[in-house]
Amino acid sequence: MSDPANMGSSSYTLPMFSEEIAYLQYLGSKRSLILAASNLGAYEAVLHILQCDDDGLPVYQALEKVQSRFCSKSGLLKRLRVLRNEGLLEERMGRKKSEVHLVVSGQLREELKVALGQKYLEEQLASKSWTP
Repeated sequence: MSDPANMGSSSYTLPMFSEEIAYLQYLGSKRSLILAASNLGAYEAVLHILQCDDDGLPVYQALEKVQSRFCSKSGLLKRLRVLRNEGLLEERMGRKKSEVHLVVSGQLREELKVALGQKYLEEQLASKSWTP
């Protein structure tokens, strides 16, 4: 992967900025994506949960996996609760009775696939024409 600090060429950065703006505008176009992505710490947690497919991720592991410092653990827990109340995260029983796994709802999963698929498809196409 190229070093972002060395990507000063305007022929590369201008399309990159436009693509990121389009991605953010798409995230802002659907209520479920707004709720999931408006808090970047919670968005990171949602992506970690999404990586676990239908098995989901225990709540405490979702909190531990978040490395960004966009919010506190308590703020993150509150946002995950909002996402559960909105039906964007679903609860599943874990191996233990006290363990609750979070799973991304089908609706949010599909909307994120579209958003991220479009973002990374465009980036791959742009990177083929970019030369350092």
